[in-house]
Amino acid sequence: MVPEDPSEPIIRLPNGACMGNVCKPMSKPSSNNRTLHAGRTAALLCVWLGLGGAGAPPESSVPIEKPIKPDKALHVKTSLICDQTGAVPGTTVTLGVSFKIQPKWHMYWHGRNDSGLPPTIEFDLPTGYTVDALRWPTPVRNIEPGELLNHVYFDSLTLLTTLHIPASAKPESTDAIKARLSWMVCNESCFGEQAQVSLKLPIISSMDRPHRSDDAKAIDEARARVPRELPKDTRDVQIQWLPSGVSISSLAATRMTFFPYEDCVPLADAIKDADAARSSLILRLGDPDGERTALAGVLEVRRGSDTPDFYIIQSSPGAAPATPGPALRPTDLPQTPRRPPVDPKPYP
Repeated sequence: MVPEDPSEPIIRLPNGACMGNVCKPMSKPSSNNRTLHAGRTAALLCVWLGLGGAGAPPESSVPIEKPIKPDKALHVKTSLICDQTGAVPGTTVTLGVSFKIQPKWHMYWHGRNDSGLPPTIEFDLPTGYTVDALRWPTPVRNIEPGELLNHVYFDSLTLLTTLHIPASAKPESTDAIKARLSWMVCNESCFGEQAQVSLKLPIISSMDRPHRSDDAKAIDEARARVPRELPKDTRDVQIQWLPSGVSISSLAATRMTFFPYEDCVPLADAIKDADAARSSLILRLGDPDGERTALAGVLEVRRGSDTPDFYIIQSSPGAAPATPGPALRPTDLPQTPRRPPVDPKPYP
């Protein structure tokens, strides 16, 4: 059964557990052209907000059959934004799915978390339109009571995707881009919420030049935190596999933070090991599970007051570093402070 109230409180569950219509999925983050699972596809099997999808044929979009009524009690305000004021047939634009989160509440990343679920996005596109996989900004660490480590977003989250405009789109027309969203938002308690958003996109002639929209800055800010691939021949970041852990180092770094993906090798203590105010990390390995063997995730490297760099890390045992990493021991690393809880107060 689907809860009648989309803001009905739900319970945090460990990985793989289900209770009623709420599940904590285990599967690897993935996406396809029908439903961009902002997180793990098993979440849809739970149908925790009434969105079908897992196991359906891959298509570019899915029609939204049941409109969602606006709910003033939602803890998150949503919208669909674009970086341009118009689009030329046969080109692309950047879309952003914008979540404005009530202060001191948070939403979840699509990587490894001890609790919580990431948002799910279901696009409804005009004929011929397609979207690419979602691009996720790097989150922040949030250590909660009970030694739970989650990777979350406070205040705002903008998920990015590229929208492909078909060559058959007619200039001087307007096409509607729609999406149905579901998400979990938490403070001391958690709520499952949902919304429907839409964007009217003007189609302009190839003789015209599209202009930056008022929302382009928000998209640029999100893009700046999207991780990029770590070049194979880089000497900026060195990764070395040790007998019982992995060393990551970067010259001149003043702080390093590692955010594991769901398919990352098990880590013994990510709370202590995955964040350090120095130029190296030692990630001690947990009990092997036979399936997850690679170090997979996002690395944030800070160098003083400079803008941080964000890299996608994918390293397997036996991969030789360009330069041997330092022989370091795990120490008591600084822990990310937890934001104080507040009483739930919806937007006015």
